[in-house]
Amino acid sequence: FFTYPHSTGNRIIDSSIKGTFPDNVQTYDVEMPADVTWAVGTHHPDYGFKFVVTTLEDKAYCVHPPTEAGKPATMEEIKDAQIVVDQPPLVRHVDGKVPSIVTFPSAQVSSLSHPVPAGEGVYAFIDTVGDLVLWSAETLQEIGRLDGINALPDGRIVRSANGHLRPWLALYAGAVEFEDSCILGDCTEASRLLILKIHPQLGTIDVMADIQLEGDDVFEGISPMFLPDDTVVATISTPTDGVSLHMYNPSDGSEIAKSDVVYGWRHQLFYNDFGTPAKPLPYLVDLHGPHSDQRKEMQFMSLSSPAISIDATIGQYNTQPEGTRYLDTNVSGDLNGDGIAEAVVPSRYRARIVSVQIDASSGEAEELWSLDMPNKAQMSSNLAAVGSNAGIALGVASGSVFRMWVPPVPPLAGQKVATTTVEKVEEGMEDEYENLLDNVKTEEKDKARNQSALLGSLLGVLVVVTGLLAFRFSKRRASRKEMDTGTISNGIASALTSPTNSRRSALEALTSPANSISSALNSSMDRSPALDACTPDDSMDDGLGDDEDEEMGDVILQLDRDVLLVPEVI
Repeated sequence: FFTYPHSTGNRIIDSSIKGTFPDNVQTYDVEMPADVTWAVGTHHPDYGFKFVVTTLEDKAYCVHPPTEAGKPATMEEIKDAQIVVDQPPLVRHVDGKVPSIVTFPSAQVSSLSHPVPAGEGVYAFIDTVGDLVLWSAETLQEIGRLDGINALPDGRIVRSANGHLRPWLALYAGAVEFEDSCILGDCTEASRLLILKIHPQLGTIDVMADIQLEGDDVFEGISPMFLPDDTVVATISTPTDGVSLHMYNPSDGSEIAKSDVVYGWRHQLFYNDFGTPAKPLPYLVDLHGPHSDQRKEMQFMSLSSPAISIDATIGQYNTQPEGTRYLDTNVSGDLNGDGIAEAVVPSRYRARIVSVQIDASSGEAEELWSLDMPNKAQMSSNLAAVGSNAGIALGVASGSVFRMWVPPVPPLAGQKVATTTVEKVEEGMEDEYENLLDNVKTEEKDKARNQSALLGSLLGVLVVVTGLLAFRFSKRRASRKEMDTGTISNGIASALTSPTNSRRSALEALTSPANSISSALNSSMDRSPALDACTPDDSMDDGLGDDEDEEMGDVILQLDRDVLLVPEVI
């Protein structure tokens, strides 16, 4: 495990690993004995996530996230860890609860760099005179050397991840003074890029490519980067023109592609696919001008020979505090678990880490979420990132406070699990459903009361109608059939006093526009004298005067309209 998440120098977490940021992570702060210098995240199948943290007092500590919810994070000193303040640690976690730092006391490892695995039981490192040394971890002896290369004292050796039988390494060499830019901890930069093949059993080193720059041009950075296809990316600065990114063939060092030259340093961050399986978006990402108030732009670039072109930009961010060697302040991976890679970088004033994603439809870069540093202070260390089948964990320091974000842990017995975003949504939906049921029940009660009131009103109307009909029928007995109003009243009363379903049916029949009072009456008798008796007709002598006849007809029609206009109750 390194201060960066991948041996290639590409600061990515494998796409198969899904995170739970930002809502479903636990945050823990630990006050360290002194200001933090470096942090490395590890994961062990039996012991979970750990963080190895070094401090200004030349000591190293293991920080343990709790294994049960409700308990605090703890720390313990890693005994016999021989480190110096500026040396980034290489960490192994093979056995036991506490990881170990890989150190070779008898070797002359540069105090600004660290060893890297270079085969079974073999490590490669830059020594104090700038040579590349192969070291046996079993015999604790040097087994090979590439001398005279004048490697950068703070250079990081990166390794191809493609499982070559003989490991491929890349590093910067040919150290020279570059007074035009002293932003990376010193004014020393590289004029050579070496791509090597290691024979660990023989202790020999083959130079596959030796790329040497002309004039005053330099490789401005601490390490190159292997891409998934083993091509190598590097940043070149010229005193007169500016800065550009270049991509090289590892077999012979030939240039494959390059970007435009721009003013202001370009911090190469990572290469990842920011799209979906249906629409891949492979981008090389850098941060242009992290020290410039006008720039600080993150750039997403397509790699196409012979040009590296910019497709999307977003700002402002600051991935490197000027004058420090903290370049591992960023990471790319699926931190929120939605299946799409994110770019996670410090905010402009480094008081937060910010997640950025490419919108699949528009192709624009947009911010998704952010998390604060401890006490909203500035980030003062690298961003330690580690992924496993348990998820993704991050760690970072502000001064002496080390903050971790780790996946949730099991609760203590009888303790309620912390509510996640999904659970909160589900609980909200359940509450809404319960409220809906209560509202429905209340509405049903209101409807039942309205139905009872409406039925009472209709009964009163029908009694009046029955009385009027009886009066008219008494006048017309001599010339028309007699109408049994008692039968009508009894039928209506029976319908109104029947069980609820029958009353509802009667109500629907009475309130339907197609079933007016006239229709209701027709359902009880033949259309003959009954309906005619309710219809004014000047040609029929009913014993009433014309005015009385017309007035009675108007009353009946108005009653019919009133019934038709009663609002329907469902």
